Amino acid sequence: MKRVKNLSILKGILGIVFTLAISMNIFAVIQLNGSGHGYCDDPSKPECSPTPGGFAAITEPMVPGFIDRSIEQGAAAYLNAYSAYLSFLNRIELSGQNSLDCTEAEKILVDALQNINTAKDVYYQLVVAAEATPYNPSVLAQLAAFDYEGYMKAQGLEIGIFKKVRGYLQSGDITGTYIFTYSRVKEIESMLTAIKATLVLKTTPVLQDLWKVNELFAGTLLFGQYTARVFTEIK
Repeated sequence: MKRVKNLSILKGILGIVFTLAISMNIFAVIQLNGSGHGYCDDPSKPECSPTPGGFAAITEPMVPGFIDRSIEQGAAAYLNAYSAYLSFLNRIELSGQNSLDCTEAEKILVDALQNINTAKDVYYQLVVAAEATPYNPSVLAQLAAFDYEGYMKAQGLEIGIFKKVRGYLQSGDITGTYIFTYSRVKEIESMLTAIKATLVLKTTPVLQDLWKVNELFAGTLLFGQYTARVFTEIK
């Protein structure tokens, strides 16, 4: 009965993440979205002007919209990776009834690795672009004045993760949220690579490692989602 219940929960999570991954191409609001408004990467933004500390401070040519597009592409790849990983966990869950097909499981994990590698590359480019682009002072002022405590309580958000988001945004460190996401994605990639190595040897991965990767995926997704929530509120 417990196994049936766990499988039902897993299928529910799979359905949610698959839906999110598909919808990312239509309406991207899941992972860090909206944070691109915090940068002066487009001369058409009325709050930004070519003054000292503004556009004149940038030595590399700007590509308007690059930060927003990178956020969307990174989120799409991340959600695809998580979807594949949950499919992999589905095979692990069923292996209690039937022995694990390591060859099939490895193929699914390779898909997750390919997508997380894409996400890593995109987030790296995002960090580089953000570090070279000045902030939008109007957005920073809104982030500093935002009622984080009230919003967290009203929405029933996970305290630990939201406080981490608050630490970055309230201090005006939007780029820090990208660096944090990039570092977590690299950690996920490293752990997925290690799990894949066990499958190559036709060995079932260590359960604690599977839990850790899932927690990293879920926690990073919530971090990005809470960031997107804040930017949605201050629009």
